[in-house]
Amino acid sequence: MMFMYNQKLVADANATGTIYDVAFMGDSVIAYTVVVPAVAAVWDRFWGPSSGLKAARLGVGCSTVEELVWRIMSNGEKFAQDPKVVVLLVGINNSLESKPWKALEFLVKWMRVAMPRTKVLILAPLPNFLGTSDTFRVQYRRVAQRCPQCTFSTCGSTLNWRSHKLYMDPAHPNARGYTIVWNCLKPAVLKLLKTT
Repeated sequence: MMFMYNQKLVADANATGTIYDVAFMGDSVIAYTVVVPAVAAVWDRFWGPSSGLKAARLGVGCSTVEELVWRIMSNGEKFAQDPKVVVLLVGINNSLESKPWKALEFLVKWMRVAMPRTKVLILAPLPNFLGTSDTFRVQYRRVAQRCPQCTFSTCGSTLNWRSHKLYMDPAHPNARGYTIVWNCLKPAVLKLLKTT
């Protein structure tokens, strides 16, 4: 379902020459902002039309970093007009052994050439039951430091995935958890938009 949603969103944007202020790309943490009503309502408050921003969300459940690379490069999720900012939130479906930061570094290097006007904000994977977020956070920061067009954010890194007040399951925040993440992230996105 989300593959088709994403492809249609991008195809429609490409057909009309739409330029997004910000595009969120990732896994189910992004997809839930479309398919979970309470989470979608939080999205609308921060990023919807009333925010004054033109924002897109391209998430697919179970996506790894490598699959996100494929989706953007080969499966119809690349905008013809570069978004001003891209937020990358992906990695929960990768194991430590797969070293997803290598694929992430490949992606941002490719984006630097293919999307030269886009600022990239790499968001550290949110805490989850797999226990990989600390290692990923360190490695993702290093990727961002080597990337001239990248910024790194740890928004949401202090969330407690064991808390039913913040998470709907051990991998996904609930509406309150997303509120905390977006409330932290929005100033960083707005700051990047001022420099584009």
